[in-house]
Order: sequence, then C-alpha cells, then structure tokens
Amino acid sequence: MKRLLARVALGFGAILIAGVVAIGWLTGDVGRVLVWSPTMAGFIVVGGVVAAHRPENPIGWLYLSLGSAIALVVGVQSYTSYSLESGHPAADWAAWAGTWATWPLSTLLIVPLVLYPNGRLLSPRWRWLLWLAVGFPLTAALMRMLADISRPEDLFPGADHPLPLLPIALADPLYDLATIGWLLVLAASAFSLLVRFRRARDIERQQLKWLMVGMTSLAVAFPIFAFTTNQPQVAFALFGPAIPVTTGLAILRYRLYDIDRIVSRTVSYTVVLGFLAAVYVGGVTWLTSLLPDRSQLVVAATTLAVAAMFNPVRHRIQGLVDRRFNRSRYDAQRVMDRFAGSLRDQVDTEEVVHGWVGVVSETMQPASVAVWVREGR
Repeated sequence: MKRLLARVALGFGAILIAGVVAIGWLTGDVGRVLVWSPTMAGFIVVGGVVAAHRPENPIGWLYLSLGSAIALVVGVQSYTSYSLESGHPAADWAAWAGTWATWPLSTLLIVPLVLYPNGRLLSPRWRWLLWLAVGFPLTAALMRMLADISRPEDLFPGADHPLPLLPIALADPLYDLATIGWLLVLAASAFSLLVRFRRARDIERQQLKWLMVGMTSLAVAFPIFAFTTNQPQVAFALFGPAIPVTTGLAILRYRLYDIDRIVSRTVSYTVVLGFLAAVYVGGVTWLTSLLPDRSQLVVAATTLAVAAMFNPVRHRIQGLVDRRFNRSRYDAQRVMDRFAGSLRDQVDTEEVVHGWVGVVSETMQPASVAVWVREGR
C-alpha cells in the first residue's frame, strides 16, 4: 500500500513540475523555473524512489513533500511577478502569500537532516530538535502572514485602513526571534550530524559521507559562481540536485563504498589542479619578467612543463591522499601486492598457505582463519 502511495505521490510531483514549467513559460518567468526545476525534480524523483523501496523511512516522504512544496512556491512566485506587471486583481494576494510561503520549506529541509540516514533520531534526547525544527519556521511564517496582512499599505495599495489581526509591535519582534531560532536549529542539526558521524560504524558512516559530499559540492560551488560569474543561481541549478541524489544513493545503498574513492579522487585532483595552476601562473609571471621579449615562447614552454608534470604530480599526490584519508585500505593493498609478488618465486604449498593466512589476518583481521586444501590425485 505504501509503495502504491509513493508511486501516486511521484506522479503528482511530476504533474506539479509540468505545471510549474507551463506557468514559467506562460508568464515569461523562464529563468526562475530553470534555476529551481532541477532541484525540485531531484527531490521529487529521489523521494519517490526512496519511498517506494524504503517505505518505512520517512526521508523519502519528506523529500516528496519538499519537492512538491518547492514547485508550489515557484509557481506562486512566477504568477506573482506576472500578475503584478499585468495588474491582475489577485496579484496582491499572491505577493502576500509569497512573503511567508518559503518558511515551511525550511522545516522540510531541516527535518530530513535530523533523521538521516535511517529515519530515526540520534536518540530520544534529540526529540526537542525535531520540535524546534518544526516550530520556529511555522512561527516565522505565521508572524509574517499576520504582520503583512495587518499593514495592507505595503501589499494592498487600495486599502485605506489596516486590518488589526496582530499588532505590528508584537509580530515583528516575534518574527525576528523565530528567525534567530531557526538559524540556531540549523546549526544544531549540523552538529547532530557530526555527533552521528562520530558514533557511526560501517554502513551508516558511508551514508553520512555521501551526504557530506552532496552538501559540500553545493557549499563550494555557490561562492565560486557568486564571485566569478556573479550568478550564484547557476550553481544552485547545477549542484542543488546533488543533495537529494547523494542521499538517495546512500539510503538505497547503491555502490555505497565508492564514496571513499570519490572523496580521495576529488581531493587529489583539486590539489593537483591548484598546484599546477599556481606553477603555471608563477612560471609565466616570473619568466615574462626575465624575458619580456619572449612572452609567447614563455607561455608555450610553461604550458609544456606543466603538462609534463601532470602525471608525476598526480601519482604523488594521489598516494599521499590515499595514505591520509584511506589508510587501512591503502595498507591492505600494499600487503596484498607484496604477497602477490612473492608468489612468483614460491613453489612450496605450505609456505603459500601460511602467507595467504598472514595476508588475510593482517588486512581483514578475522576472529579465526581456516584453510581447506584438496589433495591432488
């Protein structure tokens, strides 16, 4: 039954995405739709797949809700920008809804972090964090909702008197407190992930690594695009789906242990590219100052030198990264390679068996080892 509901919810999410794309095309707000569509599609698709295969895990259902909520908010904002320009009578109400509709999204964003990866709290003592993750955003949304409609001169130019639903002197301070509380809850959620990572073992630790890779990719890409292209929304469009995709792979345990290789390769290539870029810029600058009349020759020579350095530097840095971030597997691989090399000159069966037992004991550290050898005829 739950899997059927997940498929129905996935279909509903697909309809929402199609509706948002249609609204963006009709209203001319294509840029907003292009920025948000990959992320909303990522949460809806991954949420539907996780809910269908792991219906007992609430993260899949939360992702479905988050993607659908993003689609609704984007649709409202696209309609608002269009209706304000065209003078549609519902424009003021749409603008009012847009001032508070994003706050419930933060609840759907924080709660999965608190429950990740198994859908359960770190311990019952962390239940307060779950309640605050829901309470602060809803309080902020309610205060903004009542405060904005109580001063219609901001959103409803035709109104000649305010609607006294809530005193502004009370609504604004409560909104500020709720905003500060939400930031503290976000920090506490990140801290809970660190605590969970310290306590995690084996599979759960690998799942948390996948989440960290998704969050780090977005956190790194956002300021890079902001400072280099002045278009941080492009980073969000490209790397926003990284969080649902990486967490979905981790929850479904698809190629779970590949994360160590991804992390080590990402770190090593980043260091290699940074080092070679520094060598290239420094070399061109220094040689150009010495040989100002040979600038083209300097650039060509520096380019060839950096190209020749790439493989040696990559191998060297890759070895350092493997020893630093994946020491146990690196040592195990060295032991296995040494044993494989010794087999070339080994003809004694008993020595081969003893060597094999030693390799297994050193790399896998089992409680006991037994070898069965069939006698040849």
